[in-house]
Amino acid sequence: IGVVRALALTSRLAWRMPETPPVRKLYGSLGVLAIVTAVLAVQLIRNRLLGGPFYTDLMLLVVAVGVLGGIFLMLFMWLPRPDGVPVTALVPGALLMTGGLLVIRLATLVYFAPRIETAPSLYGGLGLSAVFLAWLYIISRLLVASISLNAAIWQRENIESAPEAND
Repeated sequence: IGVVRALALTSRLAWRMPETPPVRKLYGSLGVLAIVTAVLAVQLIRNRLLGGPFYTDLMLLVVAVGVLGGIFLMLFMWLPRPDGVPVTALVPGALLMTGGLLVIRLATLVYFAPRIETAPSLYGGLGLSAVFLAWLYIISRLLVASISLNAAIWQRENIESAPEAND
């Protein structure tokens, strides 16, 4: 429920919208759960299918990126935004979120994975928790940046295309 409230508030602030009635908590929570489950399922399915010929793995990566982009586009469509904002205005944020997750995955494989393996023996549960919290922090910052990117691009284009009010 807190994630739903935070996402809705972040979206309203980024789009400079007035306070609106709260989102239905149950539907919002189920939506967030569905999105997290879908993202994890895409990753798990992709990992299970990797290991074939190069072109098959490359095609699998392209399909996984497309599915992730679609999932994030659906998330941004669900979040509050002003009337008249087309779905195409949400594509830059979905691309940023998808690309950011790919970079996070690469960083996890190259940097965090070796540290996670040694963290329990060196620091116990606190080391593993620190790595996990850092991962969540980076993803949350990426999500806020994606929402803000959508709003900033759309607002910039609408301000530039609007007639001058001072003339």
